[in-house]
Amino acid sequence: MMNPPNNTQASPNPTEPAKVLAVPPLLLDAKQAAKLLGISRSHFLELHQMGQIPVPVRLGRSVRWRVTELKAWVSAGCPSQERWKLLRTERISRH
Repeated sequence: MMNPPNNTQASPNPTEPAKVLAVPPLLLDAKQAAKLLGISRSHFLELHQMGQIPVPVRLGRSVRWRVTELKAWVSAGCPSQERWKLLRTERISRH
């Protein structure tokens, strides 16, 4: 049976507590996504309303954006949501 991943790192000094390694989130809320993009939350939400950013994931009432998708979207030059859908479809069909 596999052991769960160990998210702690032993301290070189046995009297210090072990450090918990941070696991980066896969999904971000609007505030976190805006921070990742270097814009205000209100501007991020405006872009969302205008259909200028990737479509979010809905988890119940929560709305989240994929970190990987936001980074890929920025790398692609921040295309409109419509253009981004086309680019993603083209990329997926090539693989």
